[in-house]
Formats: sequence, structure tokens, C-alpha cells
Amino acid sequence: MRADLGSTMRSCLFWIIPCVSTCLSADAQHLDLAGLNKAFGEGVKLRLDKEDRLVADHRDGSGLFRQDMAYLTRLDTNSIAYSEEEQAIVVKCSGAFPQCIEKEIFKMNTISHTNRMNLPLQADEATRLAVVQGLRGWMAAEQRRIASAPGETRTPAKRKK
Repeated sequence: MRADLGSTMRSCLFWIIPCVSTCLSADAQHLDLAGLNKAFGEGVKLRLDKEDRLVADHRDGSGLFRQDMAYLTRLDTNSIAYSEEEQAIVVKCSGAFPQCIEKEIFKMNTISHTNRMNLPLQADEATRLAVVQGLRGWMAAEQRRIASAPGETRTPAKRKK
């Protein structure tokens, strides 16, 4: 009887998993981003804007002090790693788009272009690994969504003149 129950559960899972994954929408993918934001705590908040750019809002005790922004399609998901030295998750531009990340420092009223985005994360090793894998998975899924979406090629918008 136990063998029958196990095979029945496996066959149910065989049908349930594809149905659930088919039902996932962009909203469900944003839930993954909410989970990542929870791991980062109050220091960093990630979001996706209308232009499909990853936006990282960096906050301290005085509020928003820096904002990093890059088109998701220009970031290298394989580059995402934790840097012990910086105690941060590091995301880099893909080789075809060097300097694709814009860093705006509000107090200095400046925007600079760089090849890397660091997202401070003070957590244990298991949490760091989970965040790296979660961010890679979320970004890869969003990049696939963007690539498969019908529509026009977007011209990057300028933040400041």
C-alpha cells in the first residue's frame, strides 16, 4: 500500500508541477524580488522599473543616498557572486555592454557609469548563497521574459543631461 501511495503522489506531482509553473506570471516573479529584498533588509531595495531596468535603492539612517540602475538585458547573470572583502553581492555588466550601470549619488548630485553594482549583504553563508542563487534565477527569468516579449527595441533613456 505504501508503494501505491508513493507512485500516486509522484504521478500527481508529475501533473501539478507543470500546471503551477504555467500559471506563474510576472507578478509571481516579482514575489521572488520581494523575498530578495527581505534578505537585504533596510539597506538595499531592488525593483524593476517600466523600462525593464534593475534599480537598487541604497539607504542609510538619513534615507536614500544612492541609486544604481541598469537594463537587465545588459547584466551578466553568471557574474553574480558574493565578495567577502566588500561584504556585498556583486553584479557585473555583460562583456558587450561595459559601463552599463549608472550610479547616482544624491548628496553629490552626480551620476557615474561603472561595470559593477555592489549590494551590501551581511548574512550567514547559507543566506548569502541563497541570495546569489535567487538573484541569478530571478534575473535570468526576467531576461528570458524580456527577450521573448513582442515589441520594439527600446532606446535607453538619459537620466540627466
